[in-house]
Amino acid sequence: MKYKPEAFEYWGDTLPKKIRMVKTVRADVPWVKAVACMGDEYEVFLNQYGAVSVKIGEEILGLKPNEFDVIERFRPTESRGV
Repeated sequence: MKYKPEAFEYWGDTLPKKIRMVKTVRADVPWVKAVACMGDEYEVFLNQYGAVSVKIGEEILGLKPNEFDVIERFRPTESRGV
């Protein structure tokens, strides 16, 4: 994936790959039942802007940076930006 410059402005040269939750997070909308529990670790999905989400069961839960600690990072091999 080609990441937009905005992803690197927030995260720096390396992007999150794996996170540990620092608090329990539920979806903002009632039809999404996914819950990410404090202490659980997840592989993350990033969009091209660097927004973090995790897959829990069959649902995707978007997360805010203050809800997790990054425990593993990666350096994208593709060039930055489009």
